[in-house]
Amino acid sequence: MRPDEEFRAVTRSVGERAVVTVCGEIDIDTGPLLQDALDEALAVCVAGIDVNFSHVTFCDCVGLTVLLRARADARQRGIGFGVCEVRIPSVRNLFTTTGTDTLLADRRAAA
Repeated sequence: MRPDEEFRAVTRSVGERAVVTVCGEIDIDTGPLLQDALDEALAVCVAGIDVNFSHVTFCDCVGLTVLLRARADARQRGIGFGVCEVRIPSVRNLFTTTGTDTLLADRRAAA
């Protein structure tokens, strides 16, 4: 199975917010797929984007870069952006070590 076949990002609307539930590994192969999902969410949401990481099994600097770009795009449009349900310690450590945990903090995330 190819890495991109294990990856999924499903977007749904919850009120005026978009919730993007991400599953699998986020790396150089799947980063563009995450970017596409976040671009889609940005196009349809009014108030904010909540990125649910409860099923993410790995995330490297490529995934982090995608998240930071999406956050910047959302802020430029006056839209909230947060990552929630980060369960894998190595992913939490990536955010903490790079100092991006507060930038990507879950402020009003929907489950």
